[in-house]
Amino acid sequence: MRILVRLLGFLKPYWKRMVLANVCLLLATVSSLGVPELIKWAIDIGVTQQVETGLVTNVRTFLLWSGLAIIGAAALRGVFSFGQTYLAEYISQRVAYDIRNRFYDRIQRLSYAYHDKAQTGQLMSRATQDVEAVRFFISIGGLRTLMIFLTFSGVCIMMFFLNWRLAFI
Repeated sequence: MRILVRLLGFLKPYWKRMVLANVCLLLATVSSLGVPELIKWAIDIGVTQQVETGLVTNVRTFLLWSGLAIIGAAALRGVFSFGQTYLAEYISQRVAYDIRNRFYDRIQRLSYAYHDKAQTGQLMSRATQDVEAVRFFISIGGLRTLMIFLTFSGVCIMMFFLNWRLAFI
């Protein structure tokens, strides 16, 4: 837990971009959850009610606008997903750069006795593999976990609004 808190300290200089990445993540999730609702709306109103009640006067125009709304929601999801991925990668690269610099500064301040005992390969391995693991965690692990949680929560909420008995099952 202490390590995670220390890693979060490296994110402090990039908090504005982190907030923007989370906003993009939230908007991408909402727009992806909106597509099934738009499809449901197009089928329920455009096709089913037209046949049953004659509610919609021009089915083709309605279905065209419904299709454009679905394409628009998918395009928005793509834009927000790109923004989230770009910002996450930017932040992770900057944090990795900061960690490497701090690691290098720390290695430079150690005594000569330490460098006589330490293996250079071990130090280089730490400098590359551990920092890359942190970078990977920041760019993919943290935001993807939040995305999965938001998507799951959104789907559960939608299921309860549609049919709460079926949602419990």
